[in-house]
Amino acid sequence: AYVQGQITLIIRIYHQGNLLDAALDDPRPEKALMLRLGDDLQGVRSRDGQQYQTIERRYALFPQESGVLEVPPMALQVRIADTEPAQAGRFGFTPFNRGKQLTLRSRPLTLEIRPPVPGYSGTVWLPARKVELERTGIPQQSIQLGDAINLGITLSALGLTGQQLPQVELKDPEAHFKVYPDQPQFENRAEGTRVKGAREQTLVLIPTKSGTLQLPMVEVTWWDLENNREQTTQLPPVSVEVIAAQTADGLPGAEHRNAMMQGAAEGTISNSSSTGQDSANGVDPLWKWLSLISLTAWAVTLVAVVLLFRTRRREGLTPQAGVETVSLHQARRQIESAARSGQA
Repeated sequence: AYVQGQITLIIRIYHQGNLLDAALDDPRPEKALMLRLGDDLQGVRSRDGQQYQTIERRYALFPQESGVLEVPPMALQVRIADTEPAQAGRFGFTPFNRGKQLTLRSRPLTLEIRPPVPGYSGTVWLPARKVELERTGIPQQSIQLGDAINLGITLSALGLTGQQLPQVELKDPEAHFKVYPDQPQFENRAEGTRVKGAREQTLVLIPTKSGTLQLPMVEVTWWDLENNREQTTQLPPVSVEVIAAQTADGLPGAEHRNAMMQGAAEGTISNSSSTGQDSANGVDPLWKWLSLISLTAWAVTLVAVVLLFRTRRREGLTPQAGVETVSLHQARRQIESAARSGQA
């Protein structure tokens, strides 16, 4: 037996007569994990020329270390009907017969556990009798860029538990997809004297570009116990068509962005051309606006002076000493001169 590989342990109880009760302790090896395989089986077997009724219990042991594995004795507590003539009734027992209590023990077992085979190329040592891969969730039609693919991958093995199986890795050297693994689900069930374990995992794949992309290959390396050699189980790559997401104007996302950028560039060129035309005419747009503002300020000042002059004249007041009196004609000439010189 190899380390991590299944060892089937069968406990069989032979009895004759009326067995009233039985309780068997589970084996407790120190360096192995243990699973019980199904329910107890009852039957009839011949041994040493006699017929016996049997109770059979099956276990799967998984050694965790190479070397010697000790399976200690197991204790069986039984109670059988008392069939002595002095106490038994007509049918060999009485309604109040509590029977005889017996304790039986099995012999200890010593097993030699081998280490992994030298030269094994897998990343995880998987001694099994059969390994299978199943894939679900492959899109049957094209998908849009940004849509998620819920890829389900189930790895199962005969002779291993689901908890022993490794996480499936996608070989995607070109990084066509971003991969987000979900929490795995495990299942163990008995198939005869073997355990069949399964690890079901969901991977959320987000494509990174449009076009015809390849879902990466899935590969698992394991050791074939039936043929005593290394084996590889694969799922081949699968093509998926990814199209660019459509925008409101009906263009793919990339074309929409290019059109927006082109329109923005044309608007900038148009504004620059208009500004350049003003400069070519010898007019600086900045000085043009400053001159207009200054001219407006002079006009407001002129109106204020005229109103003040008329008010003082109506009230019979004369200008105060030190205050310069400006005529309407003089103010107009000053405004025109400033405008011509570009200082207004």
